[in-house]
Amino acid sequence: MPVSRLSYDLFVFELRKSILAWAADNDRIILTHDRATMPDFAYERLVKEEPMIGLFVINDRMPIRIELCSSLESVKIGISTSPKLEQ
Repeated sequence: MPVSRLSYDLFVFELRKSILAWAADNDRIILTHDRATMPDFAYERLVKEEPMIGLFVINDRMPIRIELCSSLESVKIGISTSPKLEQ
């Protein structure tokens, strides 16, 4: 029995949301090429004040090593230049 396009899209939609939930429950960061939906799902989690460790949207045209180094360097710069929080 063939699966309709709508059924497939709903399955993928729920799968992506459950991946973010799993990552949050297991203290994992998500790396994705999906610019179309994953940032929206991540934002939705933040608005609902649900936990989320992090989401990196990786450029699919750049070698993964270069992209990861660039992303991690950005995070390191962001952390080192952020103001210190009061204890």
